[in-house]
Amino acid sequence: MNKKFKYKIEEYAEKAIEQAKKIGEPVTCRCGETPGGTKHIENFNDNIRSYFIYLAVKEKGYPARHIQTRDNMDPFRKLPSGFFDLNKKWHTSSLKLIKEYNKYVGTPLYFIPDPLGCCENYAEHFRKIYESECDLMGLKDTQYFSTEDLYRTGKFNPYLKKIFEKAELAREIDLNIENTKPKDYIPV
Repeated sequence: MNKKFKYKIEEYAEKAIEQAKKIGEPVTCRCGETPGGTKHIENFNDNIRSYFIYLAVKEKGYPARHIQTRDNMDPFRKLPSGFFDLNKKWHTSSLKLIKEYNKYVGTPLYFIPDPLGCCENYAEHFRKIYESECDLMGLKDTQYFSTEDLYRTGKFNPYLKKIFEKAELAREIDLNIENTKPKDYIPV
């Protein structure tokens, strides 16, 4: 591993331990992923960086966990030109299939059918592929959470309530980060 990179990982691990000690909790290294299609190195970047920090914290003897939220309630954008099945066989999307899936643009990934019909839904298909790739890369201790499940079970409710109570402030913060949203957008 590059010395400069290793130094930064160590630095982040030390800062995380310092913060965790203040609240008496283990370090939580979190990353997120949208199960919206075929993955590439940029998709994996967030996961591997947080995993390296997780390993560095554990190496220092402090309790830690690595979690990943699967953003399966993100909106569908488009069907990829091709994707793998669960047996790692490549499938090219036909023009007919691409046109058929255009009707789902904007729909949460969780509610879209799996294009190959082998999984419960679109998000589940790409989740299974991504998690098997993480396992192949040696990311063994990751806990996975589904945003659909967190919404359905009410785990997000206290935070959603705060956003609605402070909608103007939440909108202002979000629009400062990403100004492509309409002015009346509420970030939930």
